[in-house]
Amino acid sequence: MRTSEKFSIQPLSSDDMGEIRKIQDVLNPDENVIIVARQSRILPGGSYVTPNTIYATEKRLIIRDPYMLGIKENLIDIPYDVVTSIKLEKGLFSSTIRFEAPALVGSKRLGMIHGIIHGNNDHEGVIQAIPKAKAEDLIEVILECIKKELKDLTILKKRISPR
Repeated sequence: MRTSEKFSIQPLSSDDMGEIRKIQDVLNPDENVIIVARQSRILPGGSYVTPNTIYATEKRLIIRDPYMLGIKENLIDIPYDVVTSIKLEKGLFSSTIRFEAPALVGSKRLGMIHGIIHGNNDHEGVIQAIPKAKAEDLIEVILECIKKELKDLTILKKRISPR
């Protein structure tokens, strides 16, 4: 659970480490959380009682959606290799992250995603009420990880089908 030296984001705080403990059992042994972002409790799109927490690892986004006053939770993972586009919309007090992940259409996760993040179509997700600085860091991490996934895929394809 260490931050990557590639990113210019703040190191994980003790609060972040406490949040990571809540999802420790879904992390792969070699998977590290790079950034933790929490939805606002008071800004539009957030939840006063049970705000979502977004974790970005090297391989995927994990969204923790507590409900029933935090007694239960849904955990949704979105691998970076299914994300086709991502965009940051900066608001006055908070930011919104919009992404498209067509490969999630028809998956069992889609029903849960629909309740957690709202979009205009089946494969669009919107994560609202993220503090502006955290949203910028989150986008930076996601874009770098997507680039790395694409680079790794290109290298793998070259190994499999030599010219």
